[in-house]
Order: sequence, then structure tokens, then C-alpha cells
Amino acid sequence: MKKKKGLIIIGVVIILVILISVVILKVKPKTENISVATTTETKQVVEASGLIKVNESRDVIIDFTSEVVNVPVKEGQKVKKGETIMTIDLSDIKKEIEDKTRELKIQKLELDKLQKNGVQSTQNNIGSKEQELARMKSDLLVKENYIRNNTEPDISKLVNSIKILGDSYKDAQEDYKQKQELFNLGTVSKRELDDSKSSLDNAEKSLKEANLSLESTKYSKQTEVEKLKSSIKQSTADISNLKLDLGQSGTNINIQKEKINKLEVELQQLKDKLSKSHLLENNLICDIENGVVTNLNISNGAMIQTNTKVYTLLDLDSLVAEVEIPEEYVSAVKLGAVVKILPTADPGKEYKGKVVSIAEQAIESNGNTVVKAQISIDNNDGLLKPNFNVDVEITE
Repeated sequence: MKKKKGLIIIGVVIILVILISVVILKVKPKTENISVATTTETKQVVEASGLIKVNESRDVIIDFTSEVVNVPVKEGQKVKKGETIMTIDLSDIKKEIEDKTRELKIQKLELDKLQKNGVQSTQNNIGSKEQELARMKSDLLVKENYIRNNTEPDISKLVNSIKILGDSYKDAQEDYKQKQELFNLGTVSKRELDDSKSSLDNAEKSLKEANLSLESTKYSKQTEVEKLKSSIKQSTADISNLKLDLGQSGTNINIQKEKINKLEVELQQLKDKLSKSHLLENNLICDIENGVVTNLNISNGAMIQTNTKVYTLLDLDSLVAEVEIPEEYVSAVKLGAVVKILPTADPGKEYKGKVVSIAEQAIESNGNTVVKAQISIDNNDGLLKPNFNVDVEITE
């Protein structure tokens, strides 16, 4: 009897334990959208939701005027590398390049002309004038020494003649004096006295003429010296002016070189506008492997002004899942953590990824403080598109 009673008590206890367990399980709270669960391996899993985002995109800007010839794609269309997105008319910028190239060629010819006809000619002129100046200075030194020392050939000849004529004049004076004395004594005739006087007059005249010739020659030689000095002064001034001209020519050449450099930069800038990875001949193309065209607001025949954004190209190979982690679970999320990605578009699909970035700043979202995190998509098969909704499970 006691044994039977004990079995009944044990049965009641077991039933009570089962009932209590069921009640506990029914009242256990659930976390919506985001939760932390403990697995049998004691690993935490943070659940969150977010959107598919494009990590890399580029605004395609045309920095020259052009006309749209054809737009074969539509807004939101997927494009492959090399596919034409838009055809534009490049005639205006090509003409601008041709004009700039022609102008550059003309300015280079002008520079060559300045260098050859300006600088080189002036340098040659300066060289010849400096040689002539050196010769004139040498001549001046010689002439001044001649005049100073009476060694100039013409002057020296006249000086010697004057010395001889002077001696002749003295002799004529002595002879005439003697003839006068003898005439007074009556030993010579009047004719002899007159002849002596005539010889004296001739000697005096010749001496005076020689002295006048000497003075004239000295004056002439001094005039030559003064003219030579004037020529030297003028030549020195000419050389100075030529050197100033040479300096000005150098300045003009530098100005011309700056003008050429400016044209070269402008020409290269024009060429660079056509040397873009997204521009092939006159077509704007997709220059990434997989892209989506957005912000396409250009139609056929439209005029594109300088620095106009014609469309945005999204890189589909840079898709990431961007989710919001509540601040209380941020410490459980680490860079490199393995993530399971579940797209709303196809709940049966599952993608793998890793946490690649965690924002350093929290923000407010729907009244909650959250931190944004980006998750890579390792096995994207093309289903996921920008702004698709996804759920994620982040394993610690």
C-alpha cells in the first residue's frame, strides 16, 4: 500500500514539472528584428536587417559642350563593360583641339624667329662692334702718343723740316748782316746785298710756312683724335643699347615661352577631356564589369553644357549589405565576423559574407541609437540589387 502511494506521488511530481516547464516556455519573451541567442557551442548570433547598398559609384561628368546623338539605354538598366550608354557629338571639342594645335605651332615658329633673328643677330652685331671698338681704342692710344711726343710721321717730318729751315734762316740772317757791313764798307755791290736780303726773306717765308703747316697738321691730327673719341663714345653707346635690346629680346623670348607653355597646358587639358576610361571615340561606355545606369536625365538631341553630370554608374560588383546594430549589441559584432545573409526577395536563398566595416559613430534611427555596419557578399549570383531588403545573422 505504501509502495503504491509513493508511485502516485512521484507521478504527480512529474506532471507538475512538465506543466511548469510548458508555462515557462510559453512566457519566454521574443526579440523582434534583432536578437542574441546562445547556441550549444555558446556562440552568440546577432540578428539584424538592412539594405543592399552600392559601395562604389561614379558620376559621369562631361566637361565640354556637346550634343547627344543617341541614348540606347534606359534609367536603371544593367550594362556590361564596353557597352555603349550614350553617343555624343565631339566635333566642337575636336575643332577646339585643332585650333589650339595650330596656334601652338604658330607661336613656336615665332619663338624660333625671335631666337634666330633677334638674339643671334644682336649677339653677332654686339661682337662685331666690340671688335671695332677695341680697334678704335688702340688707334686712339697710338695717335695720342704720336701727338704728345711729336712722333707722328707727318708731324715728325715737318719738325725736321722746320729745324733745317730754321738753320737756313739763321744762316741767311748772318749772311745778310755781313753783306750789310760789307756794303757799308763798299766792298759789295747793292745787287749782292739785295740778293742776300731776298734769300733771307725766302728763308723766313719757308720757315713760317713750315710752322704753319706743322700747326695745321697737329690740328688735323688732334681733330682725328677727337673724331676717334667721338666714334668710341658712340660705339660704346651702341653696344650698350644692343645689350639692352638683347635683354629685351631675352624677355620677349621668355614671354613667348610662357605663352607656349600656357598653350601646351591648355591643349593637354583638352586632350585629357577625351582621354577618359568611359569615353571610346564618340561613345560613353560602361568601363566596369557590371554596372547599373541611374540619374539618366539626358535624351536624344539634348545639348550638354560644360561640367554637366549625364548619369551615375553603380558598380554591381561592389554591393554590400548595410545594417543597423543597436548599441547594446555592438560589442558582440567584430570585424571579419561570419555573416549569413537572407534576402527578402527570395527567403530560400542564403548568401555568405563578413563584417568589413563598423562605423565609429552612432546615429539615431527610428528612435533607437544604432551603429551602421557593412557586410561583404561573397557569393552574389546577381539576384541582389541595390536597396533590396535583407536579414542577416552575425556570428560572434
